Amino acid sequence: MAFSATAKAQLYVGGSISVGANFNENKYISLDISPDIGYSFGDWCAGASLTMYLNNGDSTPSTDISISIAPYAEYYFWRSGPLSFYLEGGVDVKVNRYYTDTDSSIRTHVAPYLSPGIEISLTDHWSLMCQVGRLEYGIMTQNLNFRLDGEALSLGLYHSF
Repeated sequence: MAFSATAKAQLYVGGSISVGANFNENKYISLDISPDIGYSFGDWCAGASLTMYLNNGDSTPSTDISISIAPYAEYYFWRSGPLSFYLEGGVDVKVNRYYTDTDSSIRTHVAPYLSPGIEISLTDHWSLMCQVGRLEYGIMTQNLNFRLDGEALSLGLYHSF
């Protein structure tokens, strides 16, 4: 039994790049680069993502630069053909450098989270991943947040070996 589970294990790499902009009252431009690496075994995956984020706004004016690492585990609870649904749980650890015209500060953010996702297998080695929504608890702020907005939507392309 252990042999068959090991034989199906796969290393995967992927990630996402996103650019956001708002030109209304609170103007900003953001860039988010998130490479990801993990290991898949059966219905479970374990991995980590590294996110580099830059947000430059006109309303304050301010610049927000952050780097986060998020180790996670995923459980695939339903599969049918190329479509799979999963639940991801992890801990997002973020260091944030915030600049304004008059101030510069560093903030740390630690947040365990749950996020549902959909995987679409394009080929035997390529898949498209989408996460919609996020439930997280900010340990430093002691806030429980559920996000279902554009910033809680994540699309990525992954290659498994």
